[in-house]
Amino acid sequence: MDTTPPKDQRPSDPTEPIEAPAAAAAGEIQSGRLAGKSLGAAIAIVAFPVLLQQVMAAFVGLVDKMLAGNLADDIVMAALDGVGVASYVGWLIGIAMSGLGIGGQAIIARAMGAGNVEEGEQALGHALGLSVAWGVLCGIVMWFTADALASIGQLGPEATTFSNQYIRTFAVSMPFFGVMMVGAMCMHGAGETLRPFLIAVAVNIVNVIVSWVLSGADLRVGDSVLVNPFSFDLDVLGIALGSGIGMAVGAVPRDQGPAPAHRHALPAAGDVLAGGPDRDPQLLRRHGDVDRQHHRAGLHRNARRPRRAGGVDCGDRRGFI
Repeated sequence: MDTTPPKDQRPSDPTEPIEAPAAAAAGEIQSGRLAGKSLGAAIAIVAFPVLLQQVMAAFVGLVDKMLAGNLADDIVMAALDGVGVASYVGWLIGIAMSGLGIGGQAIIARAMGAGNVEEGEQALGHALGLSVAWGVLCGIVMWFTADALASIGQLGPEATTFSNQYIRTFAVSMPFFGVMMVGAMCMHGAGETLRPFLIAVAVNIVNVIVSWVLSGADLRVGDSVLVNPFSFDLDVLGIALGSGIGMAVGAVPRDQGPAPAHRHALPAAGDVLAGGPDRDPQLLRRHGDVDRQHHRAGLHRNARRPRRAGGVDCGDRRGFI
């Protein structure tokens, strides 16, 4: 009597070659928001929100100059001179911050492309921590060089006062600006571009409302005038405060639940990269599928490696993925 079990009930041979799933094929990103996407699709998904985000960033400076141009006639020229010279400081600090952001972005993009979420979390935590320290340092430098910049710009006494108000208010908000800018660039590296764009929209809304309320400027568009009903009348200081408060709003963490105890990055930093552990179960399943695919692909390669006597592997020892 044949006691051989059916083929589908036989124990699997651990050395039997196993096909690597197509999802782990070369050219597909292995984790993050873009997991499973081809490079072309990932570029298209990432690029458009970033373009809109940059437009929002430019709009902050445009609103500041529009409000300065709508101040009282006796100070409008000095206000425009002061804001015009001081705005170059923000542009320069943006370049300084972008260097740190690009470093974190590159490391996170590499980690997420390889499926190493933990390395991406650590890179995000370090980048955000450095952004705060760098923001404090830049703020100190800005505070003490404001007078020198006004002198280089040949500003008059009133314009110098406005320039100093604008620069020193920005100096205080530099840590918030650093977190907002570097955090957005790090999220770009993880393939998350919609959230930074939405944050930029929120920053613009806060900037427009608060700057207009505090500055006392009446907005003129053609023959129409929107009279400012508030009596703060802080002029350029109010404009700068609106921008600074907007940056603080942009730096506040959002939609981040408590981080698991094994996380090494800042609280909930991994939630930003992976989309939130409790809010995107489909993404977590995708991470698990990728891990299993890597394991099966490794077994497949091991089965084909030549072995020496004693079972010593003489194949490639660099690891699976």
